[in-house]
Amino acid sequence: MSRRLCMLVLLAATTNVAGKVEESLDYVDYTAYPQRGQSLRQALNDATPIRQDGKIFHGHTRWTHDWSFRWWREANGRCRITSNTTRLDLVITLPDLGSGSAAMRQRFQDFRSALHEHELGHARIARDTANRIDRAILDLPEMASCTALEASANRIAREALADGEREQRRYDRDTDHGRRDGASPD
Repeated sequence: MSRRLCMLVLLAATTNVAGKVEESLDYVDYTAYPQRGQSLRQALNDATPIRQDGKIFHGHTRWTHDWSFRWWREANGRCRITSNTTRLDLVITLPDLGSGSAAMRQRFQDFRSALHEHELGHARIARDTANRIDRAILDLPEMASCTALEASANRIAREALADGEREQRRYDRDTDHGRRDGASPD
């Protein structure tokens, strides 16, 4: 099942430069059906489609960032950014439980709630990264050529993206992929 939530976040425009971050957020669910004698963890491990580097995960947030800027060339050849749009697409995958005892369902609800909060943490980092990309491009000074301006804009956006990726990995390391915050089915 997929739910789609789209949101536009408009950033304040500076003097003659306009920026905007556009965001989409999709949820994808998968369902676990515990078999008799099977633990919640075993049922989730069997059902999850999320596998990375030989590891099994029960939730995941996928993010992609794109940016598109416009510039203006002055009569003297100098170039400046006039607008930028940064696009953030998020997909959060979470489990659902199709059967199980009342006690298992309660454990699952507590776990899923903590897992959802953890995945929203990844979404916040991705959102912060999109805003950093947008601001960095908009803050670029006028340059001697449009070629130099384009190269600088793409370079600083890629650097912000790399910083965001490091922050995502640090978040998972610090929370042990959410386990320290209750995102464990045990």
